[in-house]
Amino acid sequence: MSDEKQCPKCAETIKAAAVVCKHCGYNFEQQQVQLSAKKKRGCWFYILCFLGLGVVANGLVLVFNPDIKPTVPATPTLSADQVADQTRLKSAVAAAKAVKAALRDPDSLVVERIGTDDAGSLVCIEYRARNGFGGMNRSFVAFKDGSPKEEASYFNKSCPKAVFILTDRVNRRL
Repeated sequence: MSDEKQCPKCAETIKAAAVVCKHCGYNFEQQQVQLSAKKKRGCWFYILCFLGLGVVANGLVLVFNPDIKPTVPATPTLSADQVADQTRLKSAVAAAKAVKAALRDPDSLVVERIGTDDAGSLVCIEYRARNGFGGMNRSFVAFKDGSPKEEASYFNKSCPKAVFILTDRVNRRL
């Protein structure tokens, strides 16, 4: 019985391998083609089509409507004082990082006072750090245009001009 099938048109029993019914001439291949053509589409197909149409419609509105322009956030303009303050802070942080990199125990650095001049070209640092024997030493260094000078005479002569004290702000960035 398994190698027989029933013709849907005339209800006669024929071999399962038959392509055409010998009684009425019904074509079984045509039925299989129609079944595969009537394949049901799921709801996901329609959801994706709807979303795709939405994206295309949105793109067309943006392209062809001259009134709608994408908003670009305005970049805040800095005043001359703010720019100078940022320059001083950058030079002070760079000098403190250079001191920290030169130490034997960089984690022991405690910046007690750091100041710059108006232009940020002179950075004076007073700091404490652990020495090779485990004790804390107090020291000072002055950076003029990025080069360190540890002479006491230069530090005492130049650093009273360092009026911008940035100790807290630099310590947060170390």
